[in-house]
Amino acid sequence: MNTRSSRVTTPEDAERLLELEAAHRRENRRYPEDDRLATVLGHLLPSSGALAGPIAILARDRSGRASTFSNEVVTARGADGTELRLLCKYARTNSHPAFGHRRGIEYEIRMYADLLSELQLPTPRYYGSHHEPSTGEYWLVMEYFDGGLTVNKGPQPAAIVSAAQVMGDLHARGETLLRQADFGDLIEYDTDYFRSWASRLLEYAEPLSDQYPWLGALCDGYMALAPHLAAFPTTLIHGEYTVHNVLLREGTIPRERWTEIAAQRGGVGVAPIDWESAARSFGEIDLAFMLDGAWPSDIQQICVEEYILHRFGSPAPPEFERRFLAAQLYMHVRWMGDRPEKTLLRKSSWRFQRMEGLGRTLGLL
Repeated sequence: MNTRSSRVTTPEDAERLLELEAAHRRENRRYPEDDRLATVLGHLLPSSGALAGPIAILARDRSGRASTFSNEVVTARGADGTELRLLCKYARTNSHPAFGHRRGIEYEIRMYADLLSELQLPTPRYYGSHHEPSTGEYWLVMEYFDGGLTVNKGPQPAAIVSAAQVMGDLHARGETLLRQADFGDLIEYDTDYFRSWASRLLEYAEPLSDQYPWLGALCDGYMALAPHLAAFPTTLIHGEYTVHNVLLREGTIPRERWTEIAAQRGGVGVAPIDWESAARSFGEIDLAFMLDGAWPSDIQQICVEEYILHRFGSPAPPEFERRFLAAQLYMHVRWMGDRPEKTLLRKSSWRFQRMEGLGRTLGLL
């Protein structure tokens, strides 16, 4: 057993360790000095056609959304007086790899520069990147959306349905793109990848074995299922298409328009962000991640219908339903096989119930 799992054996241990790690990340965030930031942006923004140089930094706001990377919103002004708000992210290469699931900021930069630009999707505009030799950090500079609302905080069901529509477009275009071009360093989910999460889940959940006596049998069934997961038709997936990684492009939509907008079947501008887990695998994984949680069944059904329409046309392939169920099981195994601290949290217990139900539906128990 690894050292991390050996020192986390109770829910109290797990909560305490996660709180300490979050505090450590907050205290150790690093940001460039004003003059250095101005110099780098003075090169990137004119080169990308965003602003004419010289560039002046008007404001820096670090109070935005929580992230693994240090990030801030920078307001810059060009020589002609035009102002632009930017999201700047700073990190060393792959500081939180998650067993190969995440590849870090350098990988995300390549996704924006080489792959996402080919898809013509509503992702944030990429203004450029920079490697800082003095710190070893990489900087990613992109468009900032005023308001920064995640899709779950928008008018429903229109906002979440819009995210499903964009996802379907991503997978349809991504499948074509991956057939036409070679992106050699793109993560690919193979049998070993899928199986590794179940192996760790069994290790991390050992203190809970009396509470979930069926877990060993489920993981055995999942291990047998893994080659089929790896053989499903593939496309470009986001990898963590959760509601927290999809933003409303309109920013803060006026509340007086929410009733009007909510009644729409999609049509809200949304943008997926945080592409460090982009991969080649079957698309239903992203759909499972987006609908993870307590969405009402009628909203889930609309999202599935719109995803199918944008991904496949209509109707869905005959194996779609089983692939979607398998994707949901993978998602729960992946979350619970990531870190022992998360496996043992009391607020994670509902995932064990979902895994058992999915295991029985799929005939693994």
